[in-house]
Amino acid sequence: MSTREQSARELRQQIDATRRELGATVEQLAHKTAIKARVRDHVEEVTDDVTRTLGRHLVEAVAIGGAAIVLLIGWSLLDSRD
Repeated sequence: MSTREQSARELRQQIDATRRELGATVEQLAHKTAIKARVRDHVEEVTDDVTRTLGRHLVEAVAIGGAAIVLLIGWSLLDSRD
């Protein structure tokens, strides 16, 4: 193989390596500049967490409220017997 062919081959290899590096850099930049998408994803996560938490505590609040109503009705019935 001549030195000219060898130089051309090395040059192609360098170009391929540079393309791969450039591709990786573009992907990193795209990820960093996709702020709207990242914020939207974060908002969705927080919204899901809050909804789940409120759902759990809502059931507890309804159960406690129901128990309080039953107790009040029971006491009023006992007071009305006297």
